[in-house]
Amino acid sequence: MKLRILLLLSFSPEIYANQIDHCKIIAESAGMIMQLRQFGVDLNTAFNLKGELSNNAKNLEVIIADAESKPVYATNLGKQKAEQEFAAEWKKLCLESVEFLNDGAGPT
Repeated sequence: MKLRILLLLSFSPEIYANQIDHCKIIAESAGMIMQLRQFGVDLNTAFNLKGELSNNAKNLEVIIADAESKPVYATNLGKQKAEQEFAAEWKKLCLESVEFLNDGAGPT
C-alpha cells in the first residue's frame, strides 16, 4: 500500500490544480482496467506500456499490476462488484495521497 501511495505522488503537478478531478480519473481508469481484467483481456498487451516513460504510463502499470493480483469472477455480479470495489479503492488511495500532499505542503 505504501508503495502505491508513493507512486501516486509521482503524478504530474496537475494533481494540485484539480485534485478531486484527478482522483476521479484515477478511479475511472482503475474501474476500466478491472473491467477488462474481469473479461479476460491481457492488460499489458491492451495498454502496450512497455518502453513508455511518462508518469501516467508508469502509474497505469502499477494499477494494472494491482488488478492482475485480484481474482477474476465467473458471474456478472462478481465482475461488477470487483470493478466497483477496485475503483473505490484507488479513488480512496488517491484522495489520501492528495491529503498527504496538502498536509505536507503547509503554509510557506
